[in-house]
Amino acid sequence: MKQRRETYKWYKGNDGHGLPGQIEARHHAELPVEVRFTLPKANDLSADTDEAAKKLGVVGVFESIFDPLGLVDMESYKTIAERFSSNQDILSHLYENWKDDAEFGRQFLAGTHPSKIKRCTQLPLNFPVTNKMVSKSLNDRRISLKYAMKSGHMYIANYDSLDGIDAYEKHNDVRYITAPICLFYVNQSDKMVPIAIQLHQQPGPKNPIYSPSDGLDWLQAKLWVRCADSQCHLLLSHLLHTHLILEPIGVAVMRELPYEHPIFKLLFPHTRFTMAINVEGRRTLIRNDGNGITDKCLSVGGKGQFELLRGQFKHFTIEQLNFKRMLKTNGLTDVKALPGYFFRDDGLLVWDAIEEMVSDVINIFYLKDDDLRNDTYLTSWLTSLRTDGFPTSSDNKIDRGIPTKFKSKKNLEQFLTGIIYTSTCGHASINFSQLDYYAFAPNYPAILRCPPPEKKGTTTEESILKLLPREMDIRILNLTLYILSQYSPNEIFIGQQHELFNGEEDVLEVMKRFQKNLAKVSKTIHARNESLPIKYEYLLPEQIPNSIAI
Repeated sequence: MKQRRETYKWYKGNDGHGLPGQIEARHHAELPVEVRFTLPKANDLSADTDEAAKKLGVVGVFESIFDPLGLVDMESYKTIAERFSSNQDILSHLYENWKDDAEFGRQFLAGTHPSKIKRCTQLPLNFPVTNKMVSKSLNDRRISLKYAMKSGHMYIANYDSLDGIDAYEKHNDVRYITAPICLFYVNQSDKMVPIAIQLHQQPGPKNPIYSPSDGLDWLQAKLWVRCADSQCHLLLSHLLHTHLILEPIGVAVMRELPYEHPIFKLLFPHTRFTMAINVEGRRTLIRNDGNGITDKCLSVGGKGQFELLRGQFKHFTIEQLNFKRMLKTNGLTDVKALPGYFFRDDGLLVWDAIEEMVSDVINIFYLKDDDLRNDTYLTSWLTSLRTDGFPTSSDNKIDRGIPTKFKSKKNLEQFLTGIIYTSTCGHASINFSQLDYYAFAPNYPAILRCPPPEKKGTTTEESILKLLPREMDIRILNLTLYILSQYSPNEIFIGQQHELFNGEEDVLEVMKRFQKNLAKVSKTIHARNESLPIKYEYLLPEQIPNSIAI
């Protein structure tokens, strides 16, 4: 293990301060061979990049053809979307419905970022919505706002993490971002629809609350919510809570668990390529020098993205990897109160299958809880996670929830299930859905180009077009999402990789049961999807890679 610790060193640079631990490697070639991309995987990634570049056009030619200040009309947005996305069913649906409130709500349940909403039982003090403001929306049940919250019909998306975050501004490239709050209502038609939006956290006369009766002002308010949601989706839910959180777990596995250890064998296939893709991401996607891809296609860009990441990581606990518990914490478990939440429904099916597999493996190697408590390798792994993987600071003493020892097999089961779920389902659900919803920029703008309104009655069709991203913004984002949304021809999916346990027949029997359970999950999802106008397929086991590798 001493040699492994020398090989897998923690990065100690100042630019990593306030973020999850990283491997000491600034380029893929500097990584230890066993966690580099395999040659077929590297070739697949290179081919995807070349194909995306063809769709975009040669970069030098592109920059000379497309005026960075030019605007496009709605038909041009469609043309750009179809150049990158092949999901014609979703594109056609968005062309017709992107302005509709029901579609806006549906995407918070079954789109690319369905983990943001929470049940609303009491309005935040800084969001003074009144009965009068939402009475028309609640009229189908003839209920008050207070009763709607009490009875489980109200949900909320609050983007307070964006409050005070700087938007990108450099020369003539000026972008805008707000920290909105959006209130949703599940109506009698079982549709979750937005009914009130406030664009900033502090209420006041220049920060009105918008409602569906506000016409084009309402459409603009929804665009500000979508833009805020895109920043949180791409930088927090995706980058931070899957990529960056899983990397230190993988580093600690390599530093502290012997190859023959059962937990190494269980976790390594799920963490193997995360270091490799993250090293490449820090080199090209999100950089400290302001020259990353995210600097070109997000409203926060520049230093704002690191402010956002560090601010959110301050609040991270390992409990956040537990999908089932987070659903309960956020009040999202009631299927009757919140129908159509396929992210929840399908995620729980896969979670249960993973949990059963992990429990069965643990029971093979640990007969009683004392066996677990006496495992010094696991204790060293936890110490490494606490001190270097998920450090705290003098101004942030949060308890990350990582124990000094596992006290029971159940504790270990939940810990490992959360890791495996996040590296598979957690990443797949918010990664491979991206291009479907971002490709048509009016549906999901990642950049807005005009200041937010300070009063109602100012929005026109022309001002909406001026607000939306420029053509170059869209093409660079779509290029990136195209690459990130591709499966490798050599992709290994969940349940397919267990070679490290070869020769251990009792474990291989567990893996066979796991595969059968995943097949049942797939059958259930396919049957449900047959009756849906827009299928939710992002948590089909046959479409969930075994680790974060893109």
